[in-house]
Amino acid sequence: LFSKPKETKKTNQTESLEDDFTTHASFLPNFIIKSVVANPVPPSPPTYRTFQAAVMFVDISGFTNLTERLGKLGDIGIELLTSVLNQFFGELLHIIIEIYKGDVLQFGGDSVLIIWESDSLTLPQLTWIASQCAVEIRSSFQDYVTNDGSNTRLSVYVTLGAGKMFSLSVGNSDNIQAVFVGDPIEQISRAMTHCKPGQIAVSQESWAELHKQRGTGARGRQIKMSSTYLLTSVKQGGERCPWVRPHPLPERVKGVLRNHCLSKTVLRLADEGQIDWLRQLRKVTVVFVSLPKLPFDSGSGFVQEMHQYTKIMQTAILQNEGMINKLIMDDKGILLLCVFGLPPSSSHKTAMRGATTALEIKNNLSFLGLRCSIGITTGRLFAGTVGSRLRQEYTVMGDVVNTSARLMKGSELDIMCDHATYLKTKSQLVCIKEKKLLKLKGKEEPMQVYKIIDVAVPPSHLSTSSCVIGRNTERAILRDRIR
Repeated sequence: LFSKPKETKKTNQTESLEDDFTTHASFLPNFIIKSVVANPVPPSPPTYRTFQAAVMFVDISGFTNLTERLGKLGDIGIELLTSVLNQFFGELLHIIIEIYKGDVLQFGGDSVLIIWESDSLTLPQLTWIASQCAVEIRSSFQDYVTNDGSNTRLSVYVTLGAGKMFSLSVGNSDNIQAVFVGDPIEQISRAMTHCKPGQIAVSQESWAELHKQRGTGARGRQIKMSSTYLLTSVKQGGERCPWVRPHPLPERVKGVLRNHCLSKTVLRLADEGQIDWLRQLRKVTVVFVSLPKLPFDSGSGFVQEMHQYTKIMQTAILQNEGMINKLIMDDKGILLLCVFGLPPSSSHKTAMRGATTALEIKNNLSFLGLRCSIGITTGRLFAGTVGSRLRQEYTVMGDVVNTSARLMKGSELDIMCDHATYLKTKSQLVCIKEKKLLKLKGKEEPMQVYKIIDVAVPPSHLSTSSCVIGRNTERAILRDRIR
């Protein structure tokens, strides 16, 4: 279908792991699976662990435009997009998982977060492995162009961090959310601002760890006016992370894993062996929530706060039949992505459900003295599995997701929605039309956006025994704002 890196042969271990994809294991990082294998008892959140790790972030630019273009072709477009995604991520994960034994923590739609951690290897050794993997990815995916008629160029950015990480298990016990935080995540975020396509940006901390290890042959240069380095080459060699996922997984382990971050959709189709049916174009409502950053440390206070905020958001989302797709924390704060209208919960009221959820989250968090920014969009996107049968994730991709995130950033501690969401909810919400059009990154034309204030009071709730006397000026302003 398109030009690709050199084909690689699958090992017997690959085939063995791929047989396990219809279970829940392929939707979870090895870090979680390893913890459950060692102690297969139902978790009781909130809990946390600390560990040393080398961390790599791979960001792929170009998938959003490809998704939008192929989405216009309907079912044929879905087949083409699925083929592109499977081929690209299949080759990428082969390098990460099979060759360099990396552990994929999370997909971001068009990005991947990977760690290397081991009780038997030092942090300099882990950083060396991650660096070798980064160089291999750069070599394999340089000048990557699709061959589906559009010649879409997919650009790959790679960043590395290293240091102390925290693994948090928070939220409801039957739908635990795993959140990975730590200084390496913030290092990566800072390094990403200096990274260009085809480059490997390495944090100062990673660079120091890499040079503690003998024989790496690491070469590169420091970027002017920054603490970030660009890695140009590194020698191959050294040990690999030794842990290998058991196959097949014990039934008791599978039972515990069901409670980790798996949506009803994934659970149902994984049980029935129908994972491939997840991929489709759907019209949904996307809600992005941003909370202030929590100062992570080894104390239980930080974990308790994260647990409390997660439960508040989880409760509102599940009550309105939404699905949490991402929950992360980086240097910018806590970010939550939830979607309304994904199977098995599909409704023509997705926009209203999303707006109601946003209001509930905002109001309930305000009782704790916490303010948040929320962006809401409604439209069609790709929903389905991304990755390979070694490691995959149910995610959403498309312009409607990016626009929601950018509305969130521009909302300034309010709830902002696009015109499509407004049209679906205007009779049930109190909204204010922003006078100025909002210029968003990636959009050629400024957008008309709306601020969601509250749910309108249904007529049946109004009393006819009393009315407002006077206040004509104020009432006129209120009527104008509501319109």
